[in-house]
Amino acid sequence: MHTARSRNDEVATCIRIALRDELIGVAKALLALRRTLLLRASQEIETLMPGYTHLQHAQPTTLAHHLIAHHDAFARDFERICDAFKRVNRSPLGAAALAGTGFPIKRERTATLLGFDGIIENTMDAVSARDFIVEAISCFANVMLNASRLAEELILWSSAEFKFVRLPDTLTSGSSIMPQKRNPDFAELVRAKAGTVFGCLTAVLCILKALPFSYNRDLQEATPHLLNAVRTTLSSIEVLTKMLEGCEFIRERMAEEAEKGGTFATEVADTLVRERGIAFRTAHRIVASSVAAAFQLISSGRDRSRNSGGGRGEHARGVAGENG
Repeated sequence: MHTARSRNDEVATCIRIALRDELIGVAKALLALRRTLLLRASQEIETLMPGYTHLQHAQPTTLAHHLIAHHDAFARDFERICDAFKRVNRSPLGAAALAGTGFPIKRERTATLLGFDGIIENTMDAVSARDFIVEAISCFANVMLNASRLAEELILWSSAEFKFVRLPDTLTSGSSIMPQKRNPDFAELVRAKAGTVFGCLTAVLCILKALPFSYNRDLQEATPHLLNAVRTTLSSIEVLTKMLEGCEFIRERMAEEAEKGGTFATEVADTLVRERGIAFRTAHRIVASSVAAAFQLISSGRDRSRNSGGGRGEHARGVAGENG
């Protein structure tokens, strides 16, 4: 069994075989998440909500539009994983320690039997290459980057200030002291675990930096980071999928907020350009000054209302004191 083989090429082969299965598992989980996003988007085509830039009201959009944005980001992640699979699925077996073997083996035959698409031809590269680990964790890091963005929005949207979504009870937690709390703990953990995967990527890069050819014992330190990254990514995707399957979007609140903050100002400016032939820069200034004046008027009205109410309150307290 060990003729024409070394621990070096055997370990490299086993890592690739294991990683193939893990990549397929993450790809399947991403497909499930994408299906859920598409399903929820199909139910929210008419759901108005504010679109944001700098987390400020910008333009009105729909919840479907917003959810599809997340879907498309995860679609690219899926493509990256499929592309990385091609480079993972190359066999180093038969490279032996670094210089191949004098025995008349057929590397292509063992590659076929083990389900590889081909071999890594240079035997020194075959036993020492771990760039496929870097590429795989990079894919996982990008998945977690996008997952953290979705998790953060669910956290914000579930707050009383937004009140756009109610998360499933099974994926929130209470407080040890405050009975009313429904904390978005699972979404917060997804947000945090993105940092765990980023750390795995940084650690592997540091381990591999400046290593001479061919095999070095340093390489064994890279594998635990790969396992940590893939398991963290897979569990995070599964949690987000369950969260989206069970959450309730509060459409009335979204529609209410879609009308605030001057979100229709861009369309007003565009209308001036289309129907009056005004240069957009001029239309922009007109609408900007109009919106500012409107906000100032609203603010002044609120101030007058508060001052008026305060005066009545002082008078009422004075009368009550005299009567008392």
